[in-house]
Amino acid sequence: MSELSDPLLHWPGLPHETEEIERYTLGGFHPVHLGNVFRSESAVYRVLHKLEWGSFASVWLARTLPEGAEKSQLPSRYVALKICAANADSDHEINVHRRLPSESLHVVNLLDGFSLHGPNGTHTVLVYRVLACLPSVSSFKHTLDERRSLCHQVVQGVAFLHRNGVIHGDMGVSLPMLEEHSELDLLEDFQPDPHVVLHCKPHPSPKSLPTYLLSPIDLADYFTSRGRPSPHDEYCCPSVTKEETCAENLVVVDNC
Repeated sequence: MSELSDPLLHWPGLPHETEEIERYTLGGFHPVHLGNVFRSESAVYRVLHKLEWGSFASVWLARTLPEGAEKSQLPSRYVALKICAANADSDHEINVHRRLPSESLHVVNLLDGFSLHGPNGTHTVLVYRVLACLPSVSSFKHTLDERRSLCHQVVQGVAFLHRNGVIHGDMGVSLPMLEEHSELDLLEDFQPDPHVVLHCKPHPSPKSLPTYLLSPIDLADYFTSRGRPSPHDEYCCPSVTKEETCAENLVVVDNC
């Protein structure tokens, strides 16, 4: 059993891909648990699993709920919730989106955004389409035409950003075929493996910590295991933003 620098906590040895518990403090990450429901003015979202985490945000697979559907501005769909750390410069990413023309070619669009008030501060939540990392789809079987289209989309997305004075970051591949699969299908494949956080003695701010940590899932693995290549369509995007800010992906490849 490992021990934090804070002697108040113990937790089982965590996989290297899991974030450090020290990130959950005032100004840091918001504690998220599976099944959490978050509301914006546009939609209601339920958390299904963790997709990734970085220096300034954690990213969660979620689905819009039919609750209040008559008021919802978004259709029922899978989305990625990027929950920025309370002290992150999330305005940078929002400003980049505002700077780009509305017809942003092959650049992922911001679907929704709202503020989340929690024990560690106020967090900006950015809602995007679900993406897979470009390297993670290398195992998909692509035809020559699909590979050419993928390369063409990447070049178009990067060129579009550069024309608008934006430096791109990581590349991502959109997963429109995800909508063909139920939540049950995904959760059966990605059964959560929670790593419980144990308190050795009373913690001064217990609500600032999650009760467990989760390893992120790779949705590309889900489709690879089923022998399904990523479908081909005309949407591909690059990624934008400075490493030191909240944003990570703005360029997306819609699909290969």
